[in-house]
Order: sequence, then structure tokens, then C-alpha cells
Amino acid sequence: MDGEGSVLSSEVAASLLSLEVTESFTIGEKSVARSASQVRRVNRVCVVGIARSNTEVTDLLKNHFGIELLESEDGYEFTEDADITFLCSEFIDCRWFKYLNSCQKPIIGPALIRKRAVDGKPLLVPRPNRPLYTDSMSGVRIALSGLSTKNCREAVDLVHFMGGSAQRIFSASTTHLITDIARGKTYRMAVSIGCRVMHLDWLRAAWAARDSIQISVTTTDFMNRYMVEPFCGLSLWFVAYDEKDLTEMKEKTIEN
Repeated sequence: MDGEGSVLSSEVAASLLSLEVTESFTIGEKSVARSASQVRRVNRVCVVGIARSNTEVTDLLKNHFGIELLESEDGYEFTEDADITFLCSEFIDCRWFKYLNSCQKPIIGPALIRKRAVDGKPLLVPRPNRPLYTDSMSGVRIALSGLSTKNCREAVDLVHFMGGSAQRIFSASTTHLITDIARGKTYRMAVSIGCRVMHLDWLRAAWAARDSIQISVTTTDFMNRYMVEPFCGLSLWFVAYDEKDLTEMKEKTIEN
């Protein structure tokens, strides 16, 4: 975080520290070891709660992927089975999702199943601590600056749910900086290397579109609406301008 930014809570900081270490495994020989552990196809799925009524997704699981299905109101009775992946339709404010995630069970969402079927890709077991609703942000690496602890936690959760990753410290591998103010060392670094600087609302909009698998949330057209404006969060003073120029400068400032 910048000096101007908020200090992360110990919970969020610890989470991001863990993420930074995890991301370091993508370099060198360790990348092979981690990838090998991830290449495991889903064999059995417990369909939890209201996801049981989604016949499109359950049909894909059975007939397209050839997966054995189990059903449960909350999934609690299957938490001891290491070979089960859980399908949840709700990731936010959902009691059984929170419980299954706290047990470090692999969890997927319906959009991921539909997208993998359309793309002709296998359905793989996600990491136990990384529930995956969709992969719409695969390849996205965010860093955070100037956000409250609450908003930091929200940003980290959302990017994870959509297949992206978060970094504790901004680096050359960061693809997007999430902030709400156009100032600070991290902001200047991002601009200098051409990194996209985005409002948190970008992640929120991407999450709102999570079930629309035909929408690409990382295209320029989608992101342009949520880029941090050059003067966002700043106070500008104009001195010694005539009335006409002052009016024009005010308008340009508001536009940007």
C-alpha cells in the first residue's frame, strides 16, 4: 500500500502475503510441480442448494463431462470425501458456501461448467482454497492501492472467484492496479509501465456479468468505463486564468 493508502488488516495482509508466495511458484521448476498437482479432472460433484434446479448445468455435468452427481441441501455430509467437488450457485453471503470454503473444499460455479463445455476444455478440480465461479479473469493479476480494508477484501475475493490473482506488492507482472485515486507511488509506477489503472467497480461489473459467458470483461470496450480518470480524487487550483479559460479548464477537469 502507498503512504496515502489504507493499511490492510492482518487478515487481508496475511492473505495477500500468502498469495504473493503462491505466485512465486509460477517461476522456474516449481511451476511444473504445482501444475502437475492441479491437472486432476473432476470425477464427482455434489450439487448444493439451489444449484440442484439448474438442469442445464447438471445435464452438462452428466452428459458432456460424464461426471457422477450427488445432491445435498448444504453439502455438509460430504465434506469428509476428498474426491468430491462442490457446485454452488451463490458465492456471496451464502451460509453453506462459507462453510465448505472454510473446510477448504474445492468449489466451482455454474458459469465455469458452461464455459468449459463451450470451449471444449476439461473440467479440472480447482485449488481447495480458491473457489472458482468462472474463469473470466484468467491471467489477470491485480495489485491494490489506496483502498479501505473492506474494499481490499472484496477485490481479492472477486478476482479469485473469477480465476484471477492478487499480489500484495505492485510489480512488473501486475496487469491491473485497482485504486480510486490518481496519485501515489504505486499509481505513478503503474502509469509509467502502461499498466491498466481501474476502479473497484470494474471487478464488481465483471462479477455482475459472471453468468454471461459470452462477455469478455478484459476487453478494452468493457474496461474503458471503469478506468481511473487522470484527475480522480485530486483537488486542482487554477490561478491567473481569465473567465473563459477558467470555465474551459473546469469543464476539462470534471470530464477527466
